[in-house]
Amino acid sequence: RLKFIPALLSAMAQPISNPFGGSTAGGSPQNDLQFFSGGFGAPGFGAPSSMGATSQGGFDAMNASAGSVNSCSDDGDMFDEPPLLEELEIEPEKIKRRIMSVVFFKSVDQDLAESDMWGPILIVAAMAACLLLHGKVHFGYIYGLAICGCCGLWFLLNVMSQKGGVDLMTVMSILGYGLLPVDFLAFVAIFISMKGFLGLVFGTATVVWCTLTASRFFETAVHMDHQRWLIAYPVGMVYAWAVLITVF
Repeated sequence: RLKFIPALLSAMAQPISNPFGGSTAGGSPQNDLQFFSGGFGAPGFGAPSSMGATSQGGFDAMNASAGSVNSCSDDGDMFDEPPLLEELEIEPEKIKRRIMSVVFFKSVDQDLAESDMWGPILIVAAMAACLLLHGKVHFGYIYGLAICGCCGLWFLLNVMSQKGGVDLMTVMSILGYGLLPVDFLAFVAIFISMKGFLGLVFGTATVVWCTLTASRFFETAVHMDHQRWLIAYPVGMVYAWAVLITVF
């Protein structure tokens, strides 16, 4: 009865092959579990799958190409953007031409008579800075009288005009550029006292200069060819307060 026991033990000692390519007895655990490390796309699960590596490489190539396309499109959009001055509607060439027309009494065309607030802002800021260096802190007077003068002159011009009105921005722009001679007077007043006959002469000349310049601008902007001197009177009144603040 016990003759079959040695044969059974010798049969159990031999490795048994399985369909997954490993052995169930006498083999190492790594060989027994080798099929778990393979890809599901490989036959028999015994060797690592090359399909996963190929697909992963394809996805990496697609992502790289998409990234290059996006970077190229971003660079193209960056180069197609307009300059910062153009986005802010700042035209240095026109500002320079307007200042030259004020300083040298040059002729003014319709293009220069259009509204532009960057030049007047710089001129008013320069005037305030010069007064501050002279020890005069009159910012409230400057802003208050400027607003009142612009609104009053805007109303008067729209009443007098027979060929269409003018907007408030255009009035503020023209009065701002006409204020440039007052900046010169305020700069000279830092070094020379204007409280006397010298201030009277320079102040009168500055008012006349500003009035002639601004009335010429208004004549072109509002098309009031035969009413320039009627415009000059209220314009001169507006510039007189600026000269008084600067001198006294």
